[in-house]
Amino acid sequence: MLLPPHWAATEHAVNDVVQCIDSNRHQLLDAYYEAGPVDDARRAGIEIETVGRIAVIPVTGLLMKRPTSFERRLFGASSTSMTGAAIQSAALDKGIDSILLWVDSPGGTVDGTAELADTVVAASKKYKKRTVAHIDGLGASAAYWIASQAQEVYATRMSQVGSIGVRMMAYDWSRMFENEGITPVVVDTGQHKSAGAPGTKITDTQRAEWQRVVDGMFEQFKGAISSARGLKGKRLDAVTEGQVWLGTEAVDLGLIDGTQSLDATLADLHKKANNTTNTRTRYRAQLTLQNQRLALLGANMEG
Repeated sequence: MLLPPHWAATEHAVNDVVQCIDSNRHQLLDAYYEAGPVDDARRAGIEIETVGRIAVIPVTGLLMKRPTSFERRLFGASSTSMTGAAIQSAALDKGIDSILLWVDSPGGTVDGTAELADTVVAASKKYKKRTVAHIDGLGASAAYWIASQAQEVYATRMSQVGSIGVRMMAYDWSRMFENEGITPVVVDTGQHKSAGAPGTKITDTQRAEWQRVVDGMFEQFKGAISSARGLKGKRLDAVTEGQVWLGTEAVDLGLIDGTQSLDATLADLHKKANNTTNTRTRYRAQLTLQNQRLALLGANMEG
C-alpha cells in the first residue's frame, strides 16, 4: 500500500509546499523529462560530469567491456560500454559544446576498444562536438587508442604515452604434466579447438593461428592511429613497437598535440566555447576529477 508523506511541520508550512509544487508542476515535469541526454545518463548511473558546457568523461583504470563488480573492486576496472554511453549522451545533448576525456589508464581488452574509439570520432564528425583528450599520468595501449581519436590530445609533461600494440599470453604446460605422469586426454573437433588446454603441447600451427588474430587486431589499432594522427610509413612504424614515451617526447613523435596541465586544457575549452573562465569553475572541474581519483584509489584498496 502506498502511503502519503508524513509531516512533522505546521499546517501552514505544509500548505506552502503543496501549493508550490502544484503551481510549478509543469515546469518540474519538464525539468525532469526534458533535462537532456546527459541528465538521463546520470539517472541511469553512467559516470559523466559537466563543467559549464563541457562534459568531463573519465577513461581510467583497467578498461574492460563489461567488468563485473569483482573486477571493478580488484583491478579498478572501468567499462568501455558505459564510457561509450556517456560520450554518446554528451554528443546528443544540446547543452554540451565540448567533450573532455580524462585519461589515466594502462589500457585493457581489445574487445570494446574499437567501438569506443569510433564513438569518440562520431562525437566530433557526426555531432560536431569538440573532443579533447587529456592524458593525466598514463595513456597506454587501448587507452591511447581511444584518446588518439579525439580532435586534440594533450598530456602532462611526465605522463607516459604509447605502448601501442596487441598481445596475448599462453603457456605450454606439457613438459610439467609429463614429468608428473599426467596425460591430458583431449576430445575435440579440430586442431585449434583445444589449443592451449592445460598439459597439451602448443604446436607451431596453433601459434601461427593466434598470431594471425593478434596481427589483425594490431592492423586495426595502427589504422585508427594513422587516420587520426596523420602518422604513416616509417613514422607510424617507429611508434608501434610497444614503447612508452614521456609527454614531452610524445609531442615530437606526433602522438599528442602538446604538454600542459589539466587546468590549462579546461581553460582552453572554456575559452573556445565562449564560456566565462573563472577560478570557481576551474576549481570545480579539478575537484570533480580529484574525487574520481579518490574513488578509483578506494576501489583498488578495497580489492
